[in-house]
Amino acid sequence: VANWASWSSWSASCGINVVATRVCVKQCGATFACTGAGTRSSTFCCPYNTAWTPWTAGAWSSACGAATRTLTRTCQYPTNACIQSCSGSSTSTESNCCIGAVQGVWSAWSPWASLCVSQTGSTSRTRTCSARCGGTTCPGASVQTGGIGNGVACCGVDPAWSSWTDWTSWSTTCGDASSSRTRVCSYPPGLD
Repeated sequence: VANWASWSSWSASCGINVVATRVCVKQCGATFACTGAGTRSSTFCCPYNTAWTPWTAGAWSSACGAATRTLTRTCQYPTNACIQSCSGSSTSTESNCCIGAVQGVWSAWSPWASLCVSQTGSTSRTRTCSARCGGTTCPGASVQTGGIGNGVACCGVDPAWSSWTDWTSWSTTCGDASSSRTRVCSYPPGLD
């Protein structure tokens, strides 16, 4: 007759594939072996803390302008941990700008301001610079100044005739003769 002895203690207090064994004990002269296995294994979860490695940054997608790059990290855990994962993702995408700031972009010009408001004879229009990727300036000016020569209407202010000059002397003292006088068309002062 052959019988199994008691199981041994587990080979570790926790972990994956922890092993216990037992011995087949035969009585004197027994020719039969024990039935069953002499080894068994199990998994006992160990207390553990997982932790991410620091992020590792890949190359930027472009040398200048708005750029992206991929960051990667690895989950670290004990080899005998039952749950071999960390909370969160192992990859991330980062956006940034190049070291040299990118010029801003101008908006469309505003309508010309009315000439007759200030009575200065000039008018202006403006535009706004929108920053891009750390840029704070746009090439050129944000204000443009002009006058009637730019074809800007003068909001209802019409030109007026000056007074007539005196008649000139007659062109001859005898025969067909002519005399003339003139006047000037102009805007009010400050709008010409």
